[in-house]
Amino acid sequence: MLSKPFGRCHVGNTPTDVRRARGGAVHSAHVDWDALRRGMEGDVLLPGDSGYDRARGLVLKQFDDIRPRAVVRCRSAEDVAEAVGFARSHGIRCVVRSGGHSFAGYSTGAGMVIDVSGLHRIEVAGDVVRAGAGAQLVDLYDATLRHSLAVPTGWCPTVALGGLALGGGIGLETRKHGFTVDHVLSATLVLADGRTVTCDEHRHPDLYWAVRGGGGGNFGIAVEFAFRPVPVGDLLDYRLTWPWEDATAVVDAWQRWAPDAPDDLASVINIGVEDAGGGSAPDLTVAGVWHGEPAAGERLLRELTDRVGRAPASWSATVRDYRATIMDWFDCDGFTPAEAHLVGHNPAARIERYAFSVSRGGFFDSVVPAAGLKELLAAVTDRPFAGQRRDLNFIALGGAGNRVAPDATAFVHRGSRFYAGYSADMDPVVPEHGPQAARAWIDGAFGTLSRWWSGRSYQNFMDSRLADWRRAYYGENLARLQRVKQRYDAERFFDFPQAI
Repeated sequence: MLSKPFGRCHVGNTPTDVRRARGGAVHSAHVDWDALRRGMEGDVLLPGDSGYDRARGLVLKQFDDIRPRAVVRCRSAEDVAEAVGFARSHGIRCVVRSGGHSFAGYSTGAGMVIDVSGLHRIEVAGDVVRAGAGAQLVDLYDATLRHSLAVPTGWCPTVALGGLALGGGIGLETRKHGFTVDHVLSATLVLADGRTVTCDEHRHPDLYWAVRGGGGGNFGIAVEFAFRPVPVGDLLDYRLTWPWEDATAVVDAWQRWAPDAPDDLASVINIGVEDAGGGSAPDLTVAGVWHGEPAAGERLLRELTDRVGRAPASWSATVRDYRATIMDWFDCDGFTPAEAHLVGHNPAARIERYAFSVSRGGFFDSVVPAAGLKELLAAVTDRPFAGQRRDLNFIALGGAGNRVAPDATAFVHRGSRFYAGYSADMDPVVPEHGPQAARAWIDGAFGTLSRWWSGRSYQNFMDSRLADWRRAYYGENLARLQRVKQRYDAERFFDFPQAI
């Protein structure tokens, strides 16, 4: 199976300056937390309470030194409204969490964490799927595949909808069926004034436009979505590998092939080195699925190998049912759905939290010349450091996702050929300068990438070190998003370092 983010859960970095930007209470030194407990069905966990340490943890252990004043684990929209009202009346800054996968660590802070992971009910009724904001992708697929349906989502089993569905949603179905935001029929949110509203094409249409790509934590707290699912069947699941010395030829051929291929193709490249100490060459894998007839998929793969001009070192193309395929892409092959959760989620859960990870990347609207590709690839092995896992990943776009107008939803990235990003992981963390070395490497690699990218970045992969992040995430849709923000949250109750 490929490395993260095409495996379990790839998340990113928060430097010290961003940690300092997260405030706690604005006023009111004494808070009667029991009053909040009496007003809601869920749990209010404070430092010292049983379960507090597990409740405050994100997917990455690198944020474990952040200790919120309270973690409010909601079980209903009414609980969320109660928590919002309590935070407002006491001047407590709050952050929202659904799955705890914010790349920049923005789903934790020193104030109140409003956790909607308990809102995880999923209902499949004909051509509509209703799911709570806390529903995780593995459970969503499990529920919909029982009906031979799927909601196009992402790569990680434990990501929750409350973040993913608001910022885009890229995965195996994107080229075939579009981004997750393209399948949102309605969204229900708790607003800053405590009201619970449902937005769709006819109700609050400006908010409906904004939440389909405007990112989480900006306009309100999502509590439920209605999605339009798509029918699914067996897939051709493929893996092709080449030696490192063929990397420039492979990536060049792939970038000219995959984004222009028929919609049935999903394709990624993973270039990974298990230990970046300099002792071994990176591995190179082209992988993906084909949604159409297997024979047509295999012909298309042969077209790629012909373009490369070098035979792959290995070739695997197997017809598999959708459930087995998605679990393999989740890096959970052989797991039950219950096992494909973070340890502590349920008694059967098997996925461990990660120690440390940083990542940076962006969208590419045009073909990168050979000289640029050589720079991108050379960055993988630059600044060797033992104990780091490094990856450079490419995700093919185009297809159905790009046939939606950039201003039809708030998700502006409709002209990109592919997304590319670097990551560095350590588990365990190298004690001597490990995090600093990882950040230094990834900043250097991103500097190389930014010479060739479109200047646009993915708002679901928030990058706390990105300078012009507003334009990078939202482009020409920024001004309209700011107007929606002013209408629904003029006082900026929902605020964080990269809030609209």
